[in-house]
Amino acid sequence: MNYLHMNTLIINYIFISYITTLIILHLWFSYGRTFRGLKFFLGEFILHSAGLTLAAFWRGLPPTISVLLPNILMFSSILLLLLGMGCFLELNIQRRPYYIYTGVFTTTYLYYVFIAPDVRIRIVLFSAMTIPIFLHVAYLIFWGSPNKLRKHALGVGWLSLLFIAVNTLRILYALAQGRVEGYFSTPMMDGFFVLLSQGLTVLLAFLLEVMIISNLFSRADEAADEREGLLERTRLLATTDSLTGVWNRRRTEEILAGRVERLKNYGTPFSLLLADIDHFKRVNDTYGHQVGDRVLVDVTRITRENIRSSDSLGRWGGEEFLIILPKLTLTQALETAERLRRAVMEYEAEYLPEGERITMSIGVVEGCSSKDIEGLLTGVDELLYRAKDRGRNRVEFGLV
Repeated sequence: MNYLHMNTLIINYIFISYITTLIILHLWFSYGRTFRGLKFFLGEFILHSAGLTLAAFWRGLPPTISVLLPNILMFSSILLLLLGMGCFLELNIQRRPYYIYTGVFTTTYLYYVFIAPDVRIRIVLFSAMTIPIFLHVAYLIFWGSPNKLRKHALGVGWLSLLFIAVNTLRILYALAQGRVEGYFSTPMMDGFFVLLSQGLTVLLAFLLEVMIISNLFSRADEAADEREGLLERTRLLATTDSLTGVWNRRRTEEILAGRVERLKNYGTPFSLLLADIDHFKRVNDTYGHQVGDRVLVDVTRITRENIRSSDSLGRWGGEEFLIILPKLTLTQALETAERLRRAVMEYEAEYLPEGERITMSIGVVEGCSSKDIEGLLTGVDELLYRAKDRGRNRVEFGLV
């Protein structure tokens, strides 16, 4: 079998690591203020590159610098990946256990560098102790993160599982080998796993970039939805009555203007109802404004129940309501007005004394192409006051 030369692989790995570090550095400069986890991702690739560099140019350097320090740096880089994912997923990771974990790794690795030197055991140790970290990363992504963030990090989660698989195979292969005198001088099948790690490192940088950009697009969409919702709320505040929830006077005038325009241009008929709650001032003075507000809300609800969804209901002012009835003639509008008057009169409000009923007076007109908005409103207002003058709780109609 042709083995892969480890020294060449490591040098190639260094080059790839530098390129991926530059990619993450670019992301950090672009989005570092937006995503806190980016500083950890950048630190991960810097430590990884530094460790590989020291490992590749080991000749002439003491083992502390050429063996121990590079592996500590690379081990720490994987911890930074975990911390970065925690920040990105908005999760709190307890760091103290991992400080202790790093201390255990350093102490054990030091033993197999200086006291009982064994390359094979060091490979097993490094690979075995990184597996729980990658497992923690995968757990955070698949089970510990909010749904809205998990979808962006799934690729990194699956990649963590691939790292676990590669390290597991590397452990099994190392255990199956005899004693190894040197990591670089002896050709080893372990180079194949280093080659796999190179590919996974490139893929990690790519997936981190995809994760961040995907989240940025998601945030932009959320911001757009929020702005749209804000605009909609602003529009509603500008066009609806805050107490009753129906159109305010300004919006009602706009709707009326549109109906008048359709009547003049296309001959589409419509009718108007101007309704006023009888003795409303007495209700306010006698029972208070809170009861008066309840009367307004209840009358609004009853009115909505007795008109069509295509009709427009607006609070015209105080206790007055203007109702626009598209495509209804005067006769049909009278039926609607009488039905509404009876429904209001028959309603028993539990907050009013027994026997006291709410009533309405209503004026009804049919739109006329020869009349402008002002003429229609004047006409329906006169009919409303005629109903008041003739005893209230009645409907008056006419042509204007």
